[in-house]
Amino acid sequence: TVTAKQGEAASVELKPTGDAGGVYRITVFEELPGEGRRKVDPKAERLVYHTPSKQLILNAKPDKKLYVPGEQVTLSLSALDEKEQPAPAIVMVSVVDKSVITLADEKTYRTMPTHYFLTTEVRRPEDLEYADFLLSSHPKAAAALDLLLGTQGWRRFAEQKPEDFKKNHGAEADRLLATTGQTNKVTIDVLQHQAQKIQEEYTTQLAKLQEDQSKANQAFAAAQSDQRFTDEIAALKQRVVQLEEEHRAAEQRLADHKAFAARVAAAALPVAAVILLVLSGVTLVLAVRRDGLPRTLPRYALAAVCLFLGIGLLVLMPSLQPMAQENLLFAHAARDSQFTKPAGSEMSAAAAKTAEPMAHGGPTAPLAKAAPRFGGGPAEMKDPAKNMELFRAVDGKGEGAPGMPNGVARFHLNMAQNQVRPEAAPPMPAEKRLELLDATKEMEAGKEPLVRDKGMALARAFQPQVPGEKAKKALLEQERQQAGARRMLGAAPAFREEPGEDRKRVPNLRMKRAAGFGGGRMGGGGFGPAAAGLMPIVEPPPAPLVVREFAFHRSGGPSPERSMFADTVYWHPVLVLPGGRGQATFSLSDSVTGYETTVFGHTLDGRIGAFNNIIEARNLLALEPKLPIEVTASDKIDVPVSIANNTNEQRPVEMHVAATGLKLVGDANAQLVLGPDGRTRRVFRLQPDLVDGQGRVTIEGTTAPYQDRVTRTLTVVPDGFPIVNSRSDVLEGAAQQEVVLPETWIKGTLRCRLQVFPSTLADLQKGLEALLREPGGCFEQTSSSNYPNVLILNYLKESDQANAALKQRATELLASGYQRLVAFECEDPQNPRRRGYEWFGGKAAPHEALTAYGLLEFRDMAGVYNVDMQMVERTRNYLMSRKDGKGGFQRNPGAIDTFGRAPDDITNAYIVWALTESGKDDDIEKELATLAGQAKTSKDPYFIALVANSLINRARTGDGVALLKSVVAAQKEDGHLDAAQTSITGSGGRDLQIETTALAVLGWLKANRPGDFNAPIQKAVKWIGQQRGGYGGFGSTQSTILALKALIAFTRANKKTPEAGTLKLYAGDKMVGQQQFAAGVQDALVLDVPEAEKHLKPGKNVVRFEITGKNVFPYTLTSTYRTLKPASAEQCAVKLSTHLDRPQAVEGETVHLTVTVENAEDKGQGMAIAIIGLPSGLTLPEDMKQLKDYALLRNNGKEKGLIGAWEVRGRELVLYWRDLAPKQKIEVPLDLICQVPGEYTGPASRAYLYYNADHKHWVGPLKVTITAKVVFAIRPD
Repeated sequence: TVTAKQGEAASVELKPTGDAGGVYRITVFEELPGEGRRKVDPKAERLVYHTPSKQLILNAKPDKKLYVPGEQVTLSLSALDEKEQPAPAIVMVSVVDKSVITLADEKTYRTMPTHYFLTTEVRRPEDLEYADFLLSSHPKAAAALDLLLGTQGWRRFAEQKPEDFKKNHGAEADRLLATTGQTNKVTIDVLQHQAQKIQEEYTTQLAKLQEDQSKANQAFAAAQSDQRFTDEIAALKQRVVQLEEEHRAAEQRLADHKAFAARVAAAALPVAAVILLVLSGVTLVLAVRRDGLPRTLPRYALAAVCLFLGIGLLVLMPSLQPMAQENLLFAHAARDSQFTKPAGSEMSAAAAKTAEPMAHGGPTAPLAKAAPRFGGGPAEMKDPAKNMELFRAVDGKGEGAPGMPNGVARFHLNMAQNQVRPEAAPPMPAEKRLELLDATKEMEAGKEPLVRDKGMALARAFQPQVPGEKAKKALLEQERQQAGARRMLGAAPAFREEPGEDRKRVPNLRMKRAAGFGGGRMGGGGFGPAAAGLMPIVEPPPAPLVVREFAFHRSGGPSPERSMFADTVYWHPVLVLPGGRGQATFSLSDSVTGYETTVFGHTLDGRIGAFNNIIEARNLLALEPKLPIEVTASDKIDVPVSIANNTNEQRPVEMHVAATGLKLVGDANAQLVLGPDGRTRRVFRLQPDLVDGQGRVTIEGTTAPYQDRVTRTLTVVPDGFPIVNSRSDVLEGAAQQEVVLPETWIKGTLRCRLQVFPSTLADLQKGLEALLREPGGCFEQTSSSNYPNVLILNYLKESDQANAALKQRATELLASGYQRLVAFECEDPQNPRRRGYEWFGGKAAPHEALTAYGLLEFRDMAGVYNVDMQMVERTRNYLMSRKDGKGGFQRNPGAIDTFGRAPDDITNAYIVWALTESGKDDDIEKELATLAGQAKTSKDPYFIALVANSLINRARTGDGVALLKSVVAAQKEDGHLDAAQTSITGSGGRDLQIETTALAVLGWLKANRPGDFNAPIQKAVKWIGQQRGGYGGFGSTQSTILALKALIAFTRANKKTPEAGTLKLYAGDKMVGQQQFAAGVQDALVLDVPEAEKHLKPGKNVVRFEITGKNVFPYTLTSTYRTLKPASAEQCAVKLSTHLDRPQAVEGETVHLTVTVENAEDKGQGMAIAIIGLPSGLTLPEDMKQLKDYALLRNNGKEKGLIGAWEVRGRELVLYWRDLAPKQKIEVPLDLICQVPGEYTGPASRAYLYYNADHKHWVGPLKVTITAKVVFAIRPD
């Protein structure tokens, strides 16, 4: 406490206690007069920085000072405390090409100590640039830091008046209070979250199964009410009884025959043996009494034969006896009334009555047939279901079912309990089975105890006998696997070792009683922990922390040819240094560059530290060419090659250039002399000698004994405007299409391809490929491009198909797409929270319909991917909060896509459809009732189809069917439907027709009224199939997704497995290709017309194709080529122009490009897009600052920027606008850098409304000539 008089200064010395470092908040309070507890009022506040006393000194020392590209590096990592003693630490290590970091130019980048020590107290720390400088050892750093903190106190008084602080500073206050622990913590149980997710998934599946069962029951009840059904069932039952009687009679005859044969064999065999032996003796006596060998020889032979046969019968009798006993057993079983009564008899009915309540509701096989066959050896043991049926047929006291011998029941019960495997169990000897039959008869005579003993003895006799050592190994292996599984689940082990010298293994009896189970035996004699209601305690494991580690390794060390140019060569986010020491090993890429090594780390007692260093990779002779990644076929590329002599002496250098797919203009060789550490460059001109494909350039330099060789590839694309024509339909047997070609096209660009889609997977894969070809910079486009991956994984899951490669690809694409999707979640400018989705996210106000579409996809995605369910719930809550209480949803007044938005009724219908399509618990009954009333008078098939689908989703099928019938009336002759207004995305033209027709198909299929809707479904599906584009898509992203959903639903309702066959392709009368395919084929069948320009001519060309087998597949025939004339559509509402400020420039200069987009109509438009083709030698500035500024929202998210968003796809710059006002004209000035010298022509540019993509406005390609700058040889001196 200090007293300060007015106008005077008072000094106070503060000495922080403890080891805590970082920013301290110092607050001055005025002590208020009064009695009792002292009252203080905060008056002044500022921030100061205190250097922490505890330090973590990190180091990453490479094993060499200088490396060659591709060489292996070993980093020695160390962590020391402030006393330079080893400190156990956890570190993150990254090694990245420094040119990539320079390219990123991330001004707000900061190290971990700076982040934790400084930014938690700084206002808007995300805007603080070059923060690491403030904590550096630079002479001016301390003063700069003090000035910053002196202006950052902003008199918050956060601890003293937190409510006022939050009220005055909103999101910034919430963030500060969160970092200081002054907000309520929200604890998330990860395991409970996963359990809830699984429960939701299977609850949904159960509901669907229950719904299917309900429909099946209704259909069954309807059939039962039909007298024809009853009569047919009665006739079938009578026929079954008749056949069973015939079967039993045949079995009886066969049994009698076998029994007779068995008796005859049993009696005749000994007699025959005796007769043969006697005959042999008599013949031998007669032979001895005869004189002369010739006369007695036949008698000796006959005696030998009889003796052999007699002895043979005696030897074979023991092995033939069981066969005879088998026949006797079969005969006894066939005669036994307990086993041969029909299914409707008293015994079978009683047995079935006993077994049915315990058989999970399923029918029980007649014991009459199952029992006698059960003990017949391994073949009869293969069906565990039969074992368990017999097991269930024993009542709770362990007694047999009525009409079934107890001994037999108990024998089978024991067999079922012990789960005898067919490969382990020996066959049942026939005498044992006869003994079992005798036991049955003894039971009938009242000798039940003996029966039980025999039954249990017989059961034990059939347990598999394995040699001791083998059994021991098998049991140990089984126990080891079970123990491993228990460890993974965190469960208690099955056995534990008792203390002591012998360390005896005893069962682990750590058990608990399971709810819902009673004590004692279960279901007829089952014993053990499960039967007693005891279950092992399964302790949940901790939630795993999954991290990605990466180390670039090149087998064989450095290569003489440099062709691998990885940017990141090492990444380990959680590397533990237990003794303060560790190592990291990796290989450098082939780049001649420096690699920035970054290490962040912390100790368990709170020390944090950082380290940065550069690893240099240099060749003593280094070549570095500069090439574009893509060129046009007519381009001329001047390739600058930098040559560096990194030795300390003058050296002559010989160079050679070789190329594939490119021709060298000029000399391929060059000789030069470079001084010590000298640098220079040479320029080589290349020109593509192919129209379309991959070019390869290899540049080699030599100065004995050193050399360097670099290989780079680049893509060559054709000149001109791309023209894509496609025809789609259904192939059944044979079909043909006309391919109409213009008089001229750019030579070498004509392609013709037939694609046939035999399965849902083929449809989905081609749809995915088509969507990935399109721009995807907004939320809806990203969602739709990602949706096929969800559909693919769902289809694989539902159909139980094992396609590992497809599943992996879909999962990887889904993972990257999901990360992009969640980045579109909107930020609330006033609060630190996110809510809803919008075209481009950020601080823009959420778009209700797009949020509904996102919720639909996220809920579907949750079934195949680990989705953040908190985000899903947050999205749902936002959407439900937008209900207006009048049966609709509010439209955000802060939304910035003013023009082109869908009408209110369309928006409300789409939101309700998305909610009912993906969930059952959302309370939207009032909104659905309002829409149902509006739909009754609506003439818009798009709106009606949305409402009808929603009604059926909520079990109001009758109301939905009534609406869908009105949609049928609006269907055109070719099968399509025309919407009256627009769709939720502002679609128009063919895209809107596809969306409307697809929604109608989905509703008709859900209604399940074939009599009413089969004909319109067939027409609509055929029309949708005909709209498939050349790359597999159906117009825009939204129309493609809805079309795929409709086709999948149709295929699911009309399943048919493809037959094996052959696909043949004809150009005119000549067969140009064929492909055989197996039954059940899943992938698309693709045939190309080889050398299309030889087979197809200007004008009309007939292309025919045939398929064998009873296959009916959709197909698409596509022809593509390039032309010099633009193919603009007059109906396109958007006009585009592009202009460079000059056609010639020098390497390194900046040229200015002006892009002008204009709405040519007097009405507002929805999302517009312009794709600008850039010549290869021009590049955008590395920091993209200009485009970033153009896309920023103004006025705290309430006003649009010059553009909505942007993305770069190869040589194309894609610009987006949320909407366009009537007659609006937008000019976008852009700066481009002349990067690679040469003469270049860019791809053709175009603009269009994204959701009416059939109509585009094309403009001619940009052209530029870039002159190489003059560079002299450089020496350091």
